[in-house]
Amino acid sequence: MSIIIESFDFNRLEKLNDHLLKNSNKFHQIIKCNGEIKEISKKLDDYNEDSPISSVIIHLSVKQLIKNEQLVSNYRKFIEEIRVKRNMKATFIIVLMDYEKEREDKHFSVISSQFFQAKASMVTMSIESIVNALSVISMSMGNSGIFSCPICKEYGIASTLSQDELREHIYMFHSTLSLDEIMEDIPLCPFCDKPMSQGSRIGTHIHENHGPKGEKTEKELSLSTIYPFCLVVVRRKRDNTFLLVNEAAGRGYWLPGGRLNVNESMQTCAKRETKEETGIDIELKGILRVEYSPMMNYSRMRVIFYAEPVDENQLPKSIPDYESVGACYVTVDELKRLNLRGKEPVLWFNYVSNGKPIHPLSLLSLENAMLP
Repeated sequence: MSIIIESFDFNRLEKLNDHLLKNSNKFHQIIKCNGEIKEISKKLDDYNEDSPISSVIIHLSVKQLIKNEQLVSNYRKFIEEIRVKRNMKATFIIVLMDYEKEREDKHFSVISSQFFQAKASMVTMSIESIVNALSVISMSMGNSGIFSCPICKEYGIASTLSQDELREHIYMFHSTLSLDEIMEDIPLCPFCDKPMSQGSRIGTHIHENHGPKGEKTEKELSLSTIYPFCLVVVRRKRDNTFLLVNEAAGRGYWLPGGRLNVNESMQTCAKRETKEETGIDIELKGILRVEYSPMMNYSRMRVIFYAEPVDENQLPKSIPDYESVGACYVTVDELKRLNLRGKEPVLWFNYVSNGKPIHPLSLLSLENAMLP
């Protein structure tokens, strides 16, 4: 496989350069460009090798993006060109937003959302996350199985993988596709050939029916009759920002949370789902509300927790997978510029920011637990 890297300063990519050097045998070519769209466009025009371009990494200075808003627009159009005009549907496009200072993430949510709209595969502040993503990209070029990705195989990527490898490939490579695009490009399950109807999403189907061998599927682990869920409002106190999940399949930004597994408490579920969807370890601080909604054939129970990060310097996840495309911290004002899946972020971020009551965690307990 080949990768193309465009950077405004290769000296700032030391960890990535070390990884590429140590694993140079895995790459057919590593093509480097110095920080201009026209140069990387020329490299793409001139590329005439049998080995597919499996990844394009674009390294951008956030300082320059903030100073020149047209630059964001230019790179968004360039990413759209890669996807549409050049028809590079199987290429994993990574945008590295470099803040050049630690503990900075201002404007990340708004700028990254524009790159995701242009069909970037991954937007991150972390070189370590790129290194980890490259491992999955390398895996996608393997030949250890009989399964292939319906989207990528015609481009020479992910054509002979094991079931576990293909499952992880689909989660990471195609989590930013809309539901309509996924249905068009993957109409049948690559493992069991089941047709994917409007009500059956390929990601959910694979997750619930074709999980890791020897482990129970998500469907087997989930509860029935009463469906308990949790949502978590996570505030980073140092700058009064809140944690949002970038949902897969273009469903928008939302609060971390999800459904309980068998033999799991609400509190454990809240911590697990937040870690899985955002990469952030949290400390639960209180309960905002307990909701119960009876319906004809089942009922929903939802607990909305208030939490804070254990480590305010911990970066949100940015490698796409089944759980999410990634996560980011946002201000209340930035919410109006994002595509939100529901109204909950606006309601609860304003509620917490305005100092409204937060109830103690002891409100939720096991049956017959000791009174506080």
